Amino acid sequence: MLAFGPGLAAWGLVTGVAMTQSGLGVGLSILMSLTVYAGSAQLASLPLLHQPGAEWNYGFGLDVLGLVVEQITEQSLGHYMAENIWRPLGMVDTGFVVPGDKADRYAKPLPNDPDTGRPVTIRPR
Repeated sequence: MLAFGPGLAAWGLVTGVAMTQSGLGVGLSILMSLTVYAGSAQLASLPLLHQPGAEWNYGFGLDVLGLVVEQITEQSLGHYMAENIWRPLGMVDTGFVVPGDKADRYAKPLPNDPDTGRPVTIRPR
């Protein structure tokens, strides 16, 4: 799963049709509300895009692996990674979100796109 090769593709005609027919919908947003129990059966029912390990493809493999880590450790993935990976490595500012009090440290874009020369704009969320 760590090598983007489990066959659980997130995109593609076959995968998109199968996901829609299964009631999952299409795209990464479906995993936002899934738990290991709720999502495993639905994801397992989908056809694989290829044999596991045969091809590299963006997909749900790392998302599923994150759900498995949460289930085994009984912690959120962010908490588990902070306690067991990032902090032991001295990565005290690493995480999945930028806290509001550190927003000034967020990387700023170049004022102008180097390819087009047009001003770069960012739409706030």
